[in-house]
Amino acid sequence: MRRALWTFRPQARGDPAGRPRLPLLRSFPEAPTIRELGYDFVNPAVCMFAAPKGTPLSIVKKLDDAFRKAMDDPEFVRYMEQMQLEVTYRGHEDLKKYIEETYGQMGAMIKDLNIPKETDTKK
Repeated sequence: MRRALWTFRPQARGDPAGRPRLPLLRSFPEAPTIRELGYDFVNPAVCMFAAPKGTPLSIVKKLDDAFRKAMDDPEFVRYMEQMQLEVTYRGHEDLKKYIEETYGQMGAMIKDLNIPKETDTKK
C-alpha cells in the first residue's frame, strides 16, 4: 500500500495531457522547460507512504481515509499553495497503477537513451 501526498506535475507547458507549467516555475517565466530544450522527458516527483506487504485491507482503507482527510485540511492546502506545490491524492489502488505506468515510462526512456546499467564495484 502506498500513499502519495503530493506530486510535482511535469515541468512542461502544453504537455500531452495539457497540464500547465509547474506553479513554482511561473516565478521564472524565461527559464525553458526540459521539453522546450528538446528533450521528451517527464520526471514527476512523488511523496508517498507505504505499509508492509500483507497489511489487512481494512487497515489500508483506514489509512486511505486518514490521508485523504489530512490532505483536505485547510492548513495543509494553504501551506502547499504557499510552497507553490500542486497536490494530487492517490489512494492505494490508483497509486499502484501510477507507479507501474511511471516505471514502464522510465524503463523505456533508459532504453531509448542507452543508459548503461550501473554495476557494483565493491564486490
